[in-house]
Amino acid sequence: MPATFEEFVSELAYFAIVFIVIEVYLTVNKLWKRKHERVVADSISLTARFVSLFPMLVFTIHAYMEENWQGFSYNTLIIFLILVHVAVGSGFWVAGQETKKFWDLVKLSLRMEQKEVGDLAKSFFRPSHADKLIHILEQVAWIDGELDDKEIEFVNSFALHWNINLNWDILKGSSDSLRKGSLNFDVLRKSMTDYLSTSPPEAQVLQFIDVLTMLVNIDGNVADAEALMLEELTGLCSAYCHKEQSTSVYYVAIIPQNQAQEDAVLVLTPPLRKSEAPGGYAYLAGPFYSQRYADIVSDEYRTFNLFSATLREEQLKANGAYFTISK
Repeated sequence: MPATFEEFVSELAYFAIVFIVIEVYLTVNKLWKRKHERVVADSISLTARFVSLFPMLVFTIHAYMEENWQGFSYNTLIIFLILVHVAVGSGFWVAGQETKKFWDLVKLSLRMEQKEVGDLAKSFFRPSHADKLIHILEQVAWIDGELDDKEIEFVNSFALHWNINLNWDILKGSSDSLRKGSLNFDVLRKSMTDYLSTSPPEAQVLQFIDVLTMLVNIDGNVADAEALMLEELTGLCSAYCHKEQSTSVYYVAIIPQNQAQEDAVLVLTPPLRKSEAPGGYAYLAGPFYSQRYADIVSDEYRTFNLFSATLREEQLKANGAYFTISK
């Protein structure tokens, strides 16, 4: 009989090893009978097995040095189980693979797994209004007037996962019908505001920011148009999620000089907010989250011979500022 509780637990640990041996045997037995099946081999993540192998080796060595034979026995059995998983997961016993070398099969399995590594993340990201998100991704990929194969493959991976059919020729035709530049920017920004108007979950919106960032950087060349729109779209999404802005917020102030200009402002779409100004009033467009984007909007109003200026939100709210934001 054990004299102390510690001795009792120590003896119990030896007894527990028997259960571990049974567990390992049952697991290996199940795998071994099906080692020739492709679906079984493909279901084993070799990356995960190799990741787990390193800490188990460390724990085994540590247990040996500490003369912790219960822990040493347990870790040794788990390492054996990992190696069996690697052997089966390599597909070595699958029909047609007999002539290939074992390590070549392991490398092939790891390469195949790399292509699937994002599948689980995509399954967590179950978006509402997925068609709107795909439309935004299409426009971002095309916003610089060039489509890289990596961009197409990236967007197609989401469309395929969400069962959405894409026709890049139609998108190219619709983009060519727009004048290059600011109008494309306006259409893309409106697509994002339309998506946000559906009240998607904030977590989904934050995930989508990461997806947009990956898309813009995927070809290794971030064009000015891509950088500009990424900043503006990220600001829109952050504002929706009530996140603190890391950059300034901008407004465009339009000041009619006569009645004809005021009449022109009143019919603009989207409608502008009327705000107080010294000696009269002005109309505000915004908020915008990129100064360059706000400047583009300001330039658009100037094409109608309207006086306009880009102002930071701090300027509008400060005491003695030229304009105040009316709610």
